[in-house]
Amino acid sequence: MVQAIHDDDALAGKAVFITGAASGLGAALSEVLARSSADIVVGDPDIAERAITDTIAHSGRLDLLMPEGSVVAEITVLPMQESSWP
Repeated sequence: MVQAIHDDDALAGKAVFITGAASGLGAALSEVLARSSADIVVGDPDIAERAITDTIAHSGRLDLLMPEGSVVAEITVLPMQESSWP
């Protein structure tokens, strides 16, 4: 079943793990989730496995995984060597 995000109850009580919540899209999504009464756990993508386990331990489940962190590189993508990708 698909629910629109504008439905105030669509995310209420959902267990959500989100990365990248310090700024940008991740921060905006965290605010929307908080207003929707979601059970939010914000985590560091470098320790994602542990954080996801902690989310499930805290909430009893994981309903939504939002890996919103990003890597910024100030080089053109096409000439990048494969070793340059994280």
